[in-house]
Amino acid sequence: GVESTALGAFVITRALGKVGLSPKDVQIVPLQVSEHERAFKEGKIDAVVTFGPPLTKLLATGAKILFDSQQIPGEIVDVLIVRASAIQNQPNMVQVLINGRFRALEYLQSNPQDAAARIAPRTGVTPSQFLKSLEGLSQPSLPENQRLLSQTDPKLLNTIKLLAQVMLQNNLLPKAVDTTPLLDDRFVKNAKW
Repeated sequence: GVESTALGAFVITRALGKVGLSPKDVQIVPLQVSEHERAFKEGKIDAVVTFGPPLTKLLATGAKILFDSQQIPGEIVDVLIVRASAIQNQPNMVQVLINGRFRALEYLQSNPQDAAARIAPRTGVTPSQFLKSLEGLSQPSLPENQRLLSQTDPKLLNTIKLLAQVMLQNNLLPKAVDTTPLLDDRFVKNAKW
């Protein structure tokens, strides 16, 4: 089972590629994230590309990880996408959003138990399950974000190019895109909280 998103397509493509296969070699069952746990427990799927709370719940029932993002370091990256019009028309609000993200990250790192107690109810897991779901995740610091978005380090841009190729191959993009202008470091350069 895999969700029909860029992340799902990317992970299944990379996981299968590690063992010399491609998505054409297996039967892909499209599933929403909310269906992952039930479908796996009911035996409707043999494997699932999942993350976060569903992963934590499945592991608690004895499921095993065959492949995870630690095997492709730096390739699974959460990003904030903002419309060009928002940047142009409301740059102050975009800056508030960026500042809030780093303030929240700092709070999560310095007060993990309280942060988990506040976040867990929104994700449908216990605070301890929420904290467990963060294990192995890299939360890049502000300096790391500045470096990645400045394009002085080609790693993020290379990952975006690879993702665009996978999306094109899986019909998630109608045509090839120029990925170079997608990175903008001006807001992380000015982040304050």
